[in-house]
Amino acid sequence: MPKLQRWQQLGLLRPLDVVLVQMLQSKASELPPAVSANAMPDEFWLWLALGSSQLAQGHLCLDLAQAFVKPDSLQNPGQFAKAVSAELNAFVRTQQLPQLLVLFSQGRTWVEVRSSELSDPDLHSPASTPFVLSGERLYLRRYWQYEQHIADFIQQSSLLTQQLRQQFPASQVQRWLTQLFPVKLFPAAKTQAQQQPDWQQLACAMAVSSRFAVITGGPGTGKTTTVVKLLLLLQQAQQEQKAQQNGQNKSSRPLTIRLAAPTGKAAARLSLSVTLALKDLTQKLDWDPAVTGSIPTEAQTLHRLLGSGPDRAQFRYHRDFPLPLDVLVVDEASMVDVAMFAAMLQALPASARLILLGDKDQLASVEAGAVMAELCRDAQQGGYSQQTADWLTTLTGQQLPATFISPAPQLLEQQLVMLRTSHRFGADSGIGQLATAVNLGDDTTALQILQQPPADLRWLQFSPESADFSHLVQHGSPHQALAEGFAGYLALVKNPPAATASSAEYDRWALAVLQKFASFQVLAAVRQGKFGVEQLNARIAAILAKQQLIPRTEGWYPGRPVMVVQNDYSTGLMNGDVGICLPRAETAAGEPQLRVVFISADPTTPVRWLLPSRLPQVETVYAMTVHKSQGSEFGHVVLVLPEQGSRLLNRELIYTGITRAAQQFSLLCADGKVLQQAVLQRNERSGGLRLSSL
Repeated sequence: MPKLQRWQQLGLLRPLDVVLVQMLQSKASELPPAVSANAMPDEFWLWLALGSSQLAQGHLCLDLAQAFVKPDSLQNPGQFAKAVSAELNAFVRTQQLPQLLVLFSQGRTWVEVRSSELSDPDLHSPASTPFVLSGERLYLRRYWQYEQHIADFIQQSSLLTQQLRQQFPASQVQRWLTQLFPVKLFPAAKTQAQQQPDWQQLACAMAVSSRFAVITGGPGTGKTTTVVKLLLLLQQAQQEQKAQQNGQNKSSRPLTIRLAAPTGKAAARLSLSVTLALKDLTQKLDWDPAVTGSIPTEAQTLHRLLGSGPDRAQFRYHRDFPLPLDVLVVDEASMVDVAMFAAMLQALPASARLILLGDKDQLASVEAGAVMAELCRDAQQGGYSQQTADWLTTLTGQQLPATFISPAPQLLEQQLVMLRTSHRFGADSGIGQLATAVNLGDDTTALQILQQPPADLRWLQFSPESADFSHLVQHGSPHQALAEGFAGYLALVKNPPAATASSAEYDRWALAVLQKFASFQVLAAVRQGKFGVEQLNARIAAILAKQQLIPRTEGWYPGRPVMVVQNDYSTGLMNGDVGICLPRAETAAGEPQLRVVFISADPTTPVRWLLPSRLPQVETVYAMTVHKSQGSEFGHVVLVLPEQGSRLLNRELIYTGITRAAQQFSLLCADGKVLQQAVLQRNERSGGLRLSSL
């Protein structure tokens, strides 16, 4: 079919999409004439190809109703062109949605038409067609199954939660919650935040009595602290419940808890956050050391948790061989794609609890799906039933405001809590104000904040023709604070320990270098182009070499920062891990040899030293994409936007970039209109999870 090849040349279809349709057409030639390829018009195959192509844009399905309203939504944002747009509009205008749905129903050899969600009792049954039409959404079967697994899990969890609450030791949990959340006495004139319920306490109360729980919130809202308190509650309840069942005054086997995150970087940060929160709580609580000591502090990636490996076609743990755990906590859940999410659910034991943490407003996963965003779509409104509100009052003594109670509650909202008070960004925080404006889609306020920025914000405008970014590193310039981000860690690189220093001294020096490097980060919105991460890294390295802060720009040299871009199980390095090349004296003559140092996941060893030759594929990382920065926190962030707007720039990307900054945020952008256009664009992905009776 000539149009398939033309659409591939225009970038509308991938080679994979074209090959899939051609394969189906070849098989159709073997069928009876009534259902052969010749019996189906060309537009049938073109729509199937479009349905496959949507995965490349992160969609789980082709939303046919949306396609007829907005044909441009079918186009890859990174390849937007008028020629493609015109062709799509012309194609869609020749169709009508009702007739197209009839056409799909006629092509049942390739498309299964579903009249209702979850009507198949066995989602693992052999696939009869490569596509599924559910309502007005066209899926590749595999992704339809992923979505149904998730919906089925949530529905089943809701039933298990109801059973759990009928036998729940509410009076005991009340006492423990009071110890974990002591009452704070405020002056008569309370701030707005102090007038709100203690959402952290409500999250603990909700999750401790649920098989499945979602805790969402922005940066600094206390997600990690909340989940550590929750795990303490669960272990305390386990200890007393088992003791009562055994008729003994001694503890039984504690719950087996595992901590996980989508990337190695996010897992390392979760490990550190849990360690610090647990240490603080242990000092404040007079609880049995057996309880506080039973909380794990080491997190791992989901791939490693499920048993992924280069020699395995599937994960080690799955439906028929579940994970050996009682509770699974997954941080940065917004980064988990639908395929991984479904695999994780299938590997859970039937009685296990699942607790998801994450920021619903961050960028979705790189792969298809936006599970966290769909789950938390209505989190802002609450949506609790009166029964749930009464249950939370029983456990915490707090009354939910009436605005959060819904007359038509959904199942999912009864297992979800949004933390609403940021302890990182106060009322006078420019970063917090800017992030809020962006999150609300208020482009005017966002621009006004940057035009008269508070102390923790800075807008670095430049002329696109003369932008060489030299002001990022030149001392004595108006932006010397930015220069210190690079010069600070490079000064440490040039002052290593003596050749006779011990391994511990080298480890302390390397850790200081890594921490100093992490205090500053340049983020790019895109990979390619003049303002993309690839050219930024090359230009920054050239400037640093010109300033004699690094010896060269190519190969391995002291101070070169690198990011691992693929998982490597032989070294234990994961995609997204960042290391720095440093000299270390290890030869008999004391001559320094180059090693690359990474933060260690082992709490007993602060860093790991590896030969450059042992590393998997890496990239220089003076600048990284916003996507790669997820799960990280930096003292000072510089976000670089291109000189022109793009469909790749959206609200979620800008929000994610801003909220990576802990103390200082700078925007490097030529025109405020680029920012405003991005704030007004949403990264909406097609899917039907919230339509599955949740």
